[in-house]
Amino acid sequence: MTAPGPGHGAGDRPTLLCVGIAVVDVVTHVPAALVAGVKQFADRITTAYGGPATTAAAAAARLGVDAELVAALGDDDRGYALRAALEVRGVGTSGMVVREQVSTATSLVIVTPDGERTIVNATDRRLRAPLDPAEAEAMMARAAGVDAVLVDVRWPAAAALALAAAAQAAVPGVLDLDRTDAGEHDRVRGLARAASHVVASRDALDDLLTDAGAPPVGDAPDAALDALAELAGGGMVAVTLGADGVAWRDVDGSAGVAAPPPVTAVETLGAGDVWHGAFAAALARREPVAHAVVHANAAAALRVSRTGGWDALADLAEVEALIGADPRTV
Repeated sequence: MTAPGPGHGAGDRPTLLCVGIAVVDVVTHVPAALVAGVKQFADRITTAYGGPATTAAAAAARLGVDAELVAALGDDDRGYALRAALEVRGVGTSGMVVREQVSTATSLVIVTPDGERTIVNATDRRLRAPLDPAEAEAMMARAAGVDAVLVDVRWPAAAALALAAAAQAAVPGVLDLDRTDAGEHDRVRGLARAASHVVASRDALDDLLTDAGAPPVGDAPDAALDALAELAGGGMVAVTLGADGVAWRDVDGSAGVAAPPPVTAVETLGAGDVWHGAFAAALARREPVAHAVVHANAAAALRVSRTGGWDALADLAEVEALIGADPRTV
C-alpha cells in the first residue's frame, strides 16, 4: 500500500465521498413465496436503510474509511431517522440535502427463505433534481478533497458533478452502473465516460447494449468487458457476475475473473452496494485494483452470509480473515 494522499482525514484515515440516492427500506422476511390475493404472515418486519451509494458509504465507514454521503432526503421522520442511522455508523452527513414537502425515498423489500429479495420503490423525482448553485459548489469542494469518489446512477446530475471533481483532483471516480429507467440510459453513458473506474452489473450492461441495438453479452466475461470498455472513457472496467464473481480489466492491461469466497447466502439485500463501497474504500487506501476486487468480494460475501442490514456489515479485520481463509486468493 502506498503512502496516504492529501485527502486523508484525521489520523491519516483514507477519505471517500459517496453520492447518490438514500432510501428507507421496510423489509419483510416471508416463510415462502407470496401468493397474490391471499393474506400472508411474515417471520418479521424491520426498518432498514439503503440506496446504492448510501449503503456503500456505511460499508466503507465500517472498513475504516472516513466516508461522507451526499444524498437528498425528504423533510420527514423517515429522513431524520436515516440521517441519524448514518451518523451512528460514522458516515458524515453534513453534505446531505433536505427537500421540503417531499417524502424520503422508501422501498418495500420482500425477502424469501433462499435469501433472494423483491423490491418495490417509491422515489419522488424532486429528490433527483439538479443541485442548486450553492449546493453544487459545496459538493464539488468536498469531492476535490477526498481520496476517492463513488457515485450511483440514481441521481445523475449530482453524480456527474462529483465525477468531474474527482477527475480534476486526479483521484479515483467510481461509477456503480446498475439498472435504471431506459429514459436515463444516455445520461448513464455520460457518467460511464466521466468515471475512471466503471463497475457494471451484467443486467445493467445488457440493458444499455440492447437499448442501443447491440446484442447482449450474456455470460461471456471477455465480451462484457469489451462492451463496457467501449462505453466507458478508457478507464478500469469491471462486470459483476453475481455468484460467479467479478470480471475486471485495468488500464495497464491486467485483468481477471475473481470468484467470491464460498458462503451460505441468507440475505442478499445490499450485497452489491457493499461490494462497491468496499471496492472504493480499497481504492481510497491506494490498493491495486486486483486487491480491491478481492476485498470487495469478501465484504459482499460476509454481507450475504448474515441478516441484519447495516448491523451485518463486516469490518476490515473480518474481511482480511476471510480472504486469508480462502485458498483461491493465495
